Amino acid sequence: KEFKATHGHTDVPASWRNQFLHRWVSKQRTHHKAFQDGKATWITEERIEKLESIGFEWKSMGTYKWKIRFGELRDFYNRYGIGPIPRTKMTLYRWATKQKKEYDKYISGEKTNMDEERMKALESTGFFDIYGK
Repeated sequence: KEFKATHGHTDVPASWRNQFLHRWVSKQRTHHKAFQDGKATWITEERIEKLESIGFEWKSMGTYKWKIRFGELRDFYNRYGIGPIPRTKMTLYRWATKQKKEYDKYISGEKTNMDEERMKALESTGFFDIYGK
């Protein structure tokens, strides 16, 4: 709760000074996934609700960073119109290129960080009009 209040997210990095907190957060995510998949786990609906009440994010894998980059993409499109990201905006360009690759993996059933929520968010910006599906 304290980390979320200070940093605005629950994606505790592995390099965080409190390794116990990082491991604890990782275990919550692992057991939540098991719970969703109907597998045996110690996590309860009550614990899930408590964590969600403070804005705990179940997906890690850079969820917070993804949201930042997505905001940059939206801002870019709002400012310049929908179009390819120029290489002069290298960080955003690389991110956009990676999203297209992750989308391709998602469609082919490979392991990926892309999911329905991210795909819909990208669709809402016109991203796939430029990068294709």
